[in-house]
Amino acid sequence: MLPTEGKPVVTFMGASEDGDQALFLVSRDVDSVKGDGRCVPNHSSCQYLVMKPGDKANFHYAPNGKRYNLVLVDVHAVEVDDKLRKRVTGDAQPQAKMHLLGPG
Repeated sequence: MLPTEGKPVVTFMGASEDGDQALFLVSRDVDSVKGDGRCVPNHSSCQYLVMKPGDKANFHYAPNGKRYNLVLVDVHAVEVDDKLRKRVTGDAQPQAKMHLLGPG
């Protein structure tokens, strides 16, 4: 959850199976999304944002009137077993928490 768990503007949901794209859930409190990436279902009602490495997006968060920028640098897949999953905390590296999205 970015920027924080208590105030998530966007939440990382997962990556495509081939690792070419990342999917983010956009907060209902975001009233505009600008930049790269593809909004789903459409740009005027951006519930999800699909981004590729190198994409940049700007979010206007209505509750505080601030703008937040997100740059997707890269997508890395890491297999997480049950033991590691139990040790993962909020301070862990983001790639340690990544879950892959299946096809479709």
